Amino acid sequence: MPSLWEVTAWVPMLWYTGLPVVVLSFVASLAAGWCERPRWGRVTGRVMAMLLLAAYGIAPAAFAVDMLIDRGCFRTWGGREGVEIFVLPNVAPTLAALCLLLAVRRWRERRGRLVRRTAVVLAPAFLLLFLPAADLSPGRLTSAAECGPAPSSAGRARETGDRAFLCAVRRTTQKPFSRMPDRELLAYGHHLCGVHIRADEAEIARLWERSGVTVHAVAGALMTICPSLAATGRTQEEARKLGAVVWEAKERRMCAEAPRHRPLVPPVKVSRKRLWTDYGVLESYEGTEGAEDPFEDDLLDITQENGLVATLPGHAMVRVHSDYLTCATAETYRRRPPVETMGWDHVVEVGYHSPGGELVLGDPMGGSRLPNLAFLGKGDYRIRVHYHAPHWEDDTDDPQQLLIMVFPGRDSRTVVHRERVKR
Repeated sequence: MPSLWEVTAWVPMLWYTGLPVVVLSFVASLAAGWCERPRWGRVTGRVMAMLLLAAYGIAPAAFAVDMLIDRGCFRTWGGREGVEIFVLPNVAPTLAALCLLLAVRRWRERRGRLVRRTAVVLAPAFLLLFLPAADLSPGRLTSAAECGPAPSSAGRARETGDRAFLCAVRRTTQKPFSRMPDRELLAYGHHLCGVHIRADEAEIARLWERSGVTVHAVAGALMTICPSLAATGRTQEEARKLGAVVWEAKERRMCAEAPRHRPLVPPVKVSRKRLWTDYGVLESYEGTEGAEDPFEDDLLDITQENGLVATLPGHAMVRVHSDYLTCATAETYRRRPPVETMGWDHVVEVGYHSPGGELVLGDPMGGSRLPNLAFLGKGDYRIRVHYHAPHWEDDTDDPQQLLIMVFPGRDSRTVVHRERVKR
């Protein structure tokens, strides 16, 4: 069926359920009679009739064969709605093609000539009776250019009706809908809406098996003609927003319940953030002129030496677990603070040179980030990272804790104050 829709959409002779084919056959028959070449008219009529049967006769023939084999196939065709979509629009052009073949048949009796000529005249009239009165006739295919640019999210939410549905589909490349004529597309859309209203899981599975399309695949466009689906979408969106608020409150509670660090000497500034990472890395890259490309400096491999933190001039990286919330605390000091290891599973101190005065650690893919920790601007710093792992085997949500101390210092050595403790 999608292949036939492609053909009927691009061949003008097959538009309007094949009306141009019938008209051309009628004109060719008259012209051949005037030129005393009746055979030309018969050949033209047969060729046009076969073209019409090839384009529109397959669906009725297939349906008839299936019904002869097993009446249960009616449900496989989609029931009454499926027959209305895939079979009935093809009945008129199929009958018109059969009338054409009958009209160009050579009759031995003179009485047959009257029947033939009458059939030639009645065939297009018969077809006209089955043409839809609406502008969206079979074969009509609204293009994306006719629809104009896609509306904004707010405008899209206000758009409803058949025209909005057609344009929403035409702006995509979703197959087989992208080349389906307007009438069939609208019928199919209303059929999908009925499937959603009935929550017919068997029908949804059958549609997926037959065309690879589900209601959810075209849900955005389908909302314009299916109020129940739009209501469901609004409900799901509200539930998603509520879930996000609940999850954020849960994260805040988890980090608030974690033991807070009590500095032994007064810090310049203390910052606390809840962080998530896609790849288990908190990273800061200043990107100053002459700095090495962060994808080619092998800093990630360097972090494996101590398993927690590593730096290069203008580039710093801290390794955490990507599947757990990170409750991070950052403290800046004007002088070196005392070393603290009690309560931490891993403590490592490294040197860092800031060429631009921007040390901002966070997920390199985006999201929350710590504030700038290079509080004295350009220069040399020491970064001491403390890590407390979650309880890996517990089912309860347990965040990992990170304490980062930054203070001035020219020493570039890496010092492991506490080796990683495995729990």
